[in-house]
Amino acid sequence: MVLLALACFAIGLAGPVVVRALAGVTGSLAGCAGVSCALPGAMWPLYGLTLLLGCTLLLGLFVAVTRRSLLAGRDVREADTWGCGYTAASARMQYTATSFAAPLTHFFGGILRVIRAGGPVRGLFPEPSQLATRVPDVFEKTLFGRPARWVVARMTVLRKFQHGRMNLYILYIALTLLALMLWKLT
Repeated sequence: MVLLALACFAIGLAGPVVVRALAGVTGSLAGCAGVSCALPGAMWPLYGLTLLLGCTLLLGLFVAVTRRSLLAGRDVREADTWGCGYTAASARMQYTATSFAAPLTHFFGGILRVIRAGGPVRGLFPEPSQLATRVPDVFEKTLFGRPARWVVARMTVLRKFQHGRMNLYILYIALTLLALMLWKLT
């Protein structure tokens, strides 16, 4: 798998060379001979993309070598991120996506229709409390929910025909074939 991935990467990096090598085959399939048919116009973006990819790789290699040389001989340690002074941080103390999105949901509250359960913490020694917010998907509810409920309400009529009895399914097929044969005869 690694060899195949490296081959794909090399083909992508050497795009113009590969395209020129395959020009004879693709030209004969397209009904024209060689590279001069349609490739000159298509090659310039490929050259630019190859140049961009090569420069990006060189920049990445330069950054990696520079980082390695700057950190050589230094003590590099890994540690937990700052826990806001808590020594035993748990999942209950983490920021959630809701806390990051709170300003936006508050600003667009009239459109999003945020549903809140619970209330704020009050008092000097507050009792344990919970706050949960939920933002229903307005577009899913209006664009998909209502039409889906309408279709489901109409399709419940057809549920009596799908009940799991194989002999009645065969009867439906036979009656349909009979109706088609009678229709063809008339």
